[in-house]
Amino acid sequence: MNRLRATLLTLVVIITFQLAHARQDAPPPQAVSAQQLHYVGTATQLDTLSPAYTESYAEHYDAQGKLFSSQVQYRNMQGEPIADKQLDYRPHPHAPAFSFHNRKTGYREAVIWRDDGRILLMHADTAHTLPREKILRVPEPVVADAGFNSFVRDNLARLEQGERIEFHFLNPARLDWFRFSASGSVLDPQKIQVVIAPSNPVLHWLVEPIRLIYARDSGHLLQYEGITNISLDGGDTLVARIQYRYSVKPVEYPDTLPEG
Repeated sequence: MNRLRATLLTLVVIITFQLAHARQDAPPPQAVSAQQLHYVGTATQLDTLSPAYTESYAEHYDAQGKLFSSQVQYRNMQGEPIADKQLDYRPHPHAPAFSFHNRKTGYREAVIWRDDGRILLMHADTAHTLPREKILRVPEPVVADAGFNSFVRDNLARLEQGERIEFHFLNPARLDWFRFSASGSVLDPQKIQVVIAPSNPVLHWLVEPIRLIYARDSGHLLQYEGITNISLDGGDTLVARIQYRYSVKPVEYPDTLPEG
């Protein structure tokens, strides 16, 4: 159970963006030639119904509307930084290279793509422990961290039709990958719900799924509910509902990007 919980923990991300007041009129990233997409989420703990932290995203798109990088800043409700994350989507659109650092607990994790197509997973439990690493070759479709959001958006039409889609999720906390499935159902003309759960039928009944709500027109994630990747005290990561607000800023980017 702890192993699956840690896997669902990492999944968030992935997946983390939303708010009931999210701008439904904001154009999808693919429709803008060059832009930054910004969104801020407020996480509410499900057990206490109290606001716990905020997370601010800045996604960067090239002149063709392709996501190539993202930064995330996490803050407590007093506005103090508690964690940060950097993601590079150039190696893979759904499994970005990334690094995450919880500054409250010292926990760190990362995904690094190698030139031979294999993936290095790394994590360190505290600032004073040496990192553990493992190199894997993972079959497609492979998903990591917030790349899950791109994976769902790219498959939203299939999920809207009720199709169940399996994928292989990277879990640096366990130095391994696990098989999960996504299934969708239409809530109303504006929203679709996506449920994430382990593919194993026994674990499917034992582990609480993650529930996401997407806008059908823009493809924006409006609400996330489930285990998160944030611990405020070094204990278990929080179980929360996260809602987001969005904004889009046109920007200019160079025709080519630096290597690395």
